[in-house]
Amino acid sequence: MWWTLILAGVLVLLVLLVIVWAASRPDGSALARRPVVVRHLDHSLVSLGSYPRTYVDPAETTARADLPAAVAFKGWLQLVGDSYDNARDSSKPIEVYLVRRSQPPRAQLKPPSPGHLEWMFRLTSVPCLEAGFQAPGPAPPVDRDGCDEYLFLDASSGSTSAGFGTKAGQALFIPA
Repeated sequence: MWWTLILAGVLVLLVLLVIVWAASRPDGSALARRPVVVRHLDHSLVSLGSYPRTYVDPAETTARADLPAAVAFKGWLQLVGDSYDNARDSSKPIEVYLVRRSQPPRAQLKPPSPGHLEWMFRLTSVPCLEAGFQAPGPAPPVDRDGCDEYLFLDASSGSTSAGFGTKAGQALFIPA
């Protein structure tokens, strides 16, 4: 009987150790450890160098996303797996905005569609995922390795709707 109590105690201790280990283990990538901060976009943006141009407008103050930004981002991180494990460690938060993204029709005869709600994540100093990727223009300063990306996730489903990337420090969007 006493050996059953000892065995049960050992099992409880092992379970507790596994729980403590799992809770104290750092999250996979440096990108996953960065804080995520939701902000309000105060002006419209337009993409540089892409055709058709992409327009990003602030969401209306009454607009609400079906999916919180943190949930959408965590789902995206699980989807991409270890692709971003080499992101540079940074205490700089990942800026997130609720926006309406749109592209004008190619014929330019009609105005752009009003777009739909998306979360726009601004990711800095992340690995360049395309082999041989080199953005046009001068090389970034030596101390800013990697790429910067704007990632768009649907505010209802969390699915990836678009992404834009360039060398770290170069502009991807400018005020419209």
